[in-house]
Amino acid sequence: MDLVGQVQTAKACIVGIFATHPEVVVLDVQLEGGMGMDVLKAVPCADPGIASVVFNNNSAAAPALLTH
Repeated sequence: MDLVGQVQTAKACIVGIFATHPEVVVLDVQLEGGMGMDVLKAVPCADPGIASVVFNNNSAAAPALLTH
C-alpha cells in the first residue's frame, strides 16, 4: 500500500480523495475545520469502492459511526 496523501483538515481530505481516488481512507473522527463524518459522507461520491477506516477515542461517537 502506498501513501498518496496526508492532510490536516476535513476539506483538504475531501479534495484529496477526489483528486487521488485512493483504495483506502484512514481518518480520525475529529479533524481541523470539520468532522471525519463529513469526509465519510463524501467518500462514496468520489468512488463507492473506497474503503474507510476511522479512528475514534470517544465511545459516545461510536453509535453514529456504525450507522454510516
